[in-house]
Amino acid sequence: MKITYILPDPNFASAKGKGGQVSHALGVIDGIERNNIDIQVLGEKNISRFYGGRNIRYIEGISGGYLINTIIYAYKCLAISSSNDSDAILIRKSVGTLLLGILTLN
Repeated sequence: MKITYILPDPNFASAKGKGGQVSHALGVIDGIERNNIDIQVLGEKNISRFYGGRNIRYIEGISGGYLINTIIYAYKCLAISSSNDSDAILIRKSVGTLLLGILTLN
């Protein structure tokens, strides 16, 4: 089994005061790995300060306002996750989660 874990906030690990959410995400990743499940993590570049896993894909945001950056970032996460061979996609809650939901509406 393979799971893609999306951290849909473009500032997930880089903004101040983010220790709790990063710790939670690392716990989820650790639990999945300890159950011998392959995991691909989609997240912003600074997640590497906390997670040194081999199967991480960095998503680059854009410079500019938070809302526009979040929309572009969510779209990139969606595009990558829909083109891989995962059995399941797990999305951590954030504003980006709402945007991912809106982007997938037909």
